[in-house]
This record gives sequence, structure tokens and C-alpha cells, in this order.
Amino acid sequence: MQCTYVGILQSQPALVSCMVYTDSGRGDTLNSFFKGTCKNFRCEAWDNLTDKQVLFAAKLMGDWYYYSLLIHDIDAVLNLCAMYSVPEDIPSDELTSLKQNLEEMMYDNGGE
Repeated sequence: MQCTYVGILQSQPALVSCMVYTDSGRGDTLNSFFKGTCKNFRCEAWDNLTDKQVLFAAKLMGDWYYYSLLIHDIDAVLNLCAMYSVPEDIPSDELTSLKQNLEEMMYDNGGE
């Protein structure tokens, strides 16, 4: 499952990391945390979307970046699935607008 706290650290832009627990010097303690808490994390999509809706979002976005943004917007996924039977039916201008909106939402929630 995708944790909402996974991201890229500003200090190490090539490293995907936990945005909450950024202290990599904790050794076994941090490793134990990741193997326990993080491994068992369930996002809202897990609880509210069907497998078909999750696959719809994955096919629509086609990459991890936009999929990760979309899958946390449950209402958007539900609306898209209700309006279109397959991702290929979504007009390209609507997809472009969706991606722009997802990026704006990310930045409005504390990004730069």
C-alpha cells in the first residue's frame, strides 16, 4: 500500500524516504519501525475503492507519480469511474487538467 508520508527529501532529492521519520541514523530501531508499522499501513484507497477502481486509476495515470497523487483523491477516482467505463475514454484535455489539479492539491497541502 502507498503511505501518504512517502516522498522525496529536499535535502536528498534522489532518495525516496519517509517524510515523518527522516532520521536514518537510528539503525535497527528505524528498520524495525519500517518492517512493522509501515509495512502494514493501509491507505484510504484500500478501504474505499474496489480493485477495479484502483486499476482504473493506475491505467489512467500510467506512472507512479500521478497515480500516487490520484489514488489519495478518492472522490476524483469515484467520479472518473462513474463517468467513464475505461481510462482510454477520458479526453486528453481532461486528463491534463486532472494532472494540473492534482499537482496544485499537493502544493496546497504544504509543498513548495
